[in-house]
Amino acid sequence: MASSYGVTPNDIRLAMGMKPDDTDIFSDAELETIIEHAEAEAEKLLDGVYTKKTTTEYRTSRDGSNLLMLEKKPIMRVVNITVGGSAVTPKFAKVFNNSGKIILSNDAEKTKWDSTEERNNIIKYNYGKLDETSTETTTIATSTAGTGRNIAVADETGFNVNDYVKFESIEVELGTGYCYPEITKVTGTASNQITCDISYNHGTGTRIVKMETPQSVKRFIIVTGGIMAALHTIGATYTFQTSYSIEGYTTNKGVPYPHFEKVFNSLVDERNLLLSRLRNVTVV
Repeated sequence: MASSYGVTPNDIRLAMGMKPDDTDIFSDAELETIIEHAEAEAEKLLDGVYTKKTTTEYRTSRDGSNLLMLEKKPIMRVVNITVGGSAVTPKFAKVFNNSGKIILSNDAEKTKWDSTEERNNIIKYNYGKLDETSTETTTIATSTAGTGRNIAVADETGFNVNDYVKFESIEVELGTGYCYPEITKVTGTASNQITCDISYNHGTGTRIVKMETPQSVKRFIIVTGGIMAALHTIGATYTFQTSYSIEGYTTNKGVPYPHFEKVFNSLVDERNLLLSRLRNVTVV
């Protein structure tokens, strides 16, 4: 399974001092499993998600107001909303990305969250923490909410399919609906155009910036995966064979583990340094 953080089996091999594409010790499939575990460990230790993930919440409104708080943060983009069985167009919801607050506007199909039944408000949304890159552009025409929208931009250079981009509108309200910040995936590019799904209308001059997983987090996952792989290698070290010849006599002997032990210790030191920086705490 492909890593949602962009970590590859060769990243782990290089961290362990191995040659790229060397499958004698680990197959790609084995390292992909290790990467999956390393990503889960990183999200737990760093208390956050640093890529795009999707969740659906079934929420209960206690007071029937227009406000709900979503659990996962920061919110990248609301995909769809159902209130008491009725669909609500996401562009009519005011989403506050970092706080998780979502407010139904007076223009929405439902202006209050349903309080008649438990878990009767359904919100599907993307969430995760990404960093801005230096690649950005602006829209040169108004873009309306919907799927597969062709967004006219000043320059599409540097934007590629599967990139995540953030829309930062310069207006709070555009016609019918709102235009709050949102992060979405690029599904196509052409001259002065990118294609993606957007939940809000965005006016001319909207800033679009390419996003990425923080490089320090990606390195933390690689190092954690390397530690997991090194531990496995040390445990199985005597399955590796090397040959010795003494006075015409040839024999095979298990390779000792010191090389992998040194790799392990080096990776643990780097992991602790990264963790202390990312969490701003001292690790011992």
